Amino acid sequence: MRGSRLKSSLTSSIRPSTRRAGALLGIFALTTLLACSDTGKDGGNGEGLAILQDAGIDQIAFIARAKRLDVGDVFQYTSYSVDPKSANIFKLSSVSGGAEPEAITPFGTGEWPKADIMAMDVSFDGQEIVFSARLEGDSNYNLYRIRIDGTNPEEPGKEGPALIHMGPYDSVFPVYLPNNEIFFMTNEPPEAGIRQFRDEYERGLTAQAAVIDKSGGNLRFGPRNLSHRVSPTLVTLGDDNRGQILHTNWDHLNSVNEGNLMVMNPDMSGGAEFFGKEGSGVANSYLKPRQVNKDQFVAIATARQRTFQAGALVLIDRGKNEATSQATILTPDVPLSKEPSYDKVGRYYDAYPITDGDGKLTHLLTSWANGPVQTDVAGGGMNEEGVDYGEGAGPPDFGLYVLDPDTGKRLPLVNDTDMWEVLALPIGKARPVPVVGATPTAQTPEGTALIGALNVHESSLDRVPGSGTYRVRVIEGFSTEEGVPDDFGLTRADGAILLGEAPVEWQTDGSFAAFVPEDRPVHLQLVDAYGLAQVNENRWFSSAPGEQRFCGGCH
Repeated sequence: MRGSRLKSSLTSSIRPSTRRAGALLGIFALTTLLACSDTGKDGGNGEGLAILQDAGIDQIAFIARAKRLDVGDVFQYTSYSVDPKSANIFKLSSVSGGAEPEAITPFGTGEWPKADIMAMDVSFDGQEIVFSARLEGDSNYNLYRIRIDGTNPEEPGKEGPALIHMGPYDSVFPVYLPNNEIFFMTNEPPEAGIRQFRDEYERGLTAQAAVIDKSGGNLRFGPRNLSHRVSPTLVTLGDDNRGQILHTNWDHLNSVNEGNLMVMNPDMSGGAEFFGKEGSGVANSYLKPRQVNKDQFVAIATARQRTFQAGALVLIDRGKNEATSQATILTPDVPLSKEPSYDKVGRYYDAYPITDGDGKLTHLLTSWANGPVQTDVAGGGMNEEGVDYGEGAGPPDFGLYVLDPDTGKRLPLVNDTDMWEVLALPIGKARPVPVVGATPTAQTPEGTALIGALNVHESSLDRVPGSGTYRVRVIEGFSTEEGVPDDFGLTRADGAILLGEAPVEWQTDGSFAAFVPEDRPVHLQLVDAYGLAQVNENRWFSSAPGEQRFCGGCH
């Protein structure tokens, strides 16, 4: 820890399973904070564990991965490092042996290579973990499953994880679905001969939605966004507890460049806006959302870049729809933009909500780093604005804490100063399995979907005219996958081509309908009698084959 502030700590070795005790002892050592930390607000490990136990959380699992500088913006997902040591998934008990995290995965021990682990999820029965890892010597992140006792779910009694899906493409952000399926994001093209979209800035292959059986079969791809989709989680919405995938969608079109929250059905159809697009947002991007209760969700609010994919914590009250939703900033001292954060303020990487018996948020199990959590400060040198940060402060140090959002008090749980402890989740107990609803479909020509609006003049967009709209123009987007040079002219916008125009029932109800190609990102314009655009919808959307997507108006 930098500076002259005092920190009382205890270094305790991780308690391994007896089968690999000799290999792990001496390799892993987590610094478990047991007294006051450098923030001046923090208490001890025992108090934080007691809060978990009181909430019915007997065990948690978390990822410890090497600290790094090359995270990129909030949509990048392939940052890899195994230096100074391998990533692993650990479990920590709040009931017994709480100060001694125990390794679930065996990477970097025995014959197992080192690995980097970027995301994970816990099964509905609480006994299994699916995760995305890149092993040393591999070129991609692949999907694995492991039981929380460290054994292979496909081969009972065998130590170590089961590989369920592998490259030559990256498979990341896995999430358990009902019916023994796993949702994840991948840069794999949906079929041979189709090139994957590339994002407008780094030209990285975009992460898109896919579903696979938990044993690795029946791979399916969803309709694609023109840029990345990241940080998915399974939530339940509505009185019927419909399962939905809540995720971050990179919206980039002309002046729009932000990461907003959207939902889709578990079968990857029915994409809809959730938070951030209707003027309800408080920041540029929202990451790693988690459901608190029926109506509330917690997420990271931050800038698109330079923040190590960390930021402030916000509590989102969903309301009836996105237009009526609002967010409360739980950590008001944390910057929402890309400037460096401050000492004793830092930034939060993720958060899992802890609630009382009535579902009210009481605490957050969170990953937090102190100081200037910002890539310019960490990496050093001259930034884009001409500020020289010298040799750089090095990467931030994310550790696990229990946060009281009312007082701002952080109770430290685990912190290895060589690693990031992130993405903690409860394990060992079952959780409800959501309902998987049916997706509206229509009889459409092969390879198409049906889109439309009941009245194009009823819209959440600004400056929508009350009349005079005669057609809806449908525009398809594309990127460098089509062989276009890296820049798209002075606008720095993605490529676009006119697909066609659909007539509006301008003399009656203002409705329109059109068949559009499947898996093609499109956006719409309202057009007047002279062929001039009245309003430009600045969001891309795409549809699955046979999907029916109708809105009340154009937005």
